[in-house]
Amino acid sequence: VNLTTNSDTGQLDAYVKNAEWDLEAFIAIRKAFVYECCPTVYPFVLFTIQIRRRTLYYVVNVV
Repeated sequence: VNLTTNSDTGQLDAYVKNAEWDLEAFIAIRKAFVYECCPTVYPFVLFTIQIRRRTLYYVVNVV
């Protein structure tokens, strides 16, 4: 299986905004790994999701 990505970001088609969190970044990176025992290349896609908590929302709900 040869995994690939269409872009450097993840798809946000089904993303629903949240009142407590902001989506800062959604990154998709294709990488490949070769194990010492096997000559085969194992590709994978690494997704990194960076979120930030909205401080005002948190303060209002705690108080």
